[in-house]
Amino acid sequence: MGLVSCIAAWVDDNGQVFSHFPGLLFGGGQYPQDKADLVRYLYVAQNKVVNAGCMFRRTVVETQLNPFDEQARHSIDWQFFLHLAHSHLIVGIPEVLIRMRRGEQHTHLTKDKELLYFETRRCIRTIFHKYRWQRDSPVDYWLYRRAMASQLTLEGRYYGRLKGTIRLLQALFYDPLARPAWSSLAEFAGRAMRRTVRGWKTPSW
Repeated sequence: MGLVSCIAAWVDDNGQVFSHFPGLLFGGGQYPQDKADLVRYLYVAQNKVVNAGCMFRRTVVETQLNPFDEQARHSIDWQFFLHLAHSHLIVGIPEVLIRMRRGEQHTHLTKDKELLYFETRRCIRTIFHKYRWQRDSPVDYWLYRRAMASQLTLEGRYYGRLKGTIRLLQALFYDPLARPAWSSLAEFAGRAMRRTVRGWKTPSW
């Protein structure tokens, strides 16, 4: 084991808890305890480790060459956890040990969606290029495409309508079997149809 983390309670501007992260631990689950499965999980599902509530062995950093990406403007912790997962296991403590503000008045990096999404895609590509030829890594071309499809689906659901539809179609280009992308497209189509029907029912005079 190289790292332990916990559950974070997300609180609004009034200090009220409105969500918990990660849902995996909050729902009674645990991080995969096989290194290959752990890497696959973190690569496709993205960062599910509370960086502000984790502890890791000093040797984890000392034995890695350039453990942190100095060029990254976001997702630095996610890259670090992916590097760590190739050689160490991560264990989640099933308790809420930290509270994090996520209200509308609170400024944090994840509010800048354009930067967040750009850097997330960059991280996916960086990890792919680093590990694609390493035999002991599960990161290959097909896992890369799954990870990119997952990210583009998130972007599509955030943007919605035309821009979101384009993102979802891009997601299906990477992974034609991506169910979340297909279900999101179906949801978008349903919304568009309902708007059209309402337009038909509205008198023009």
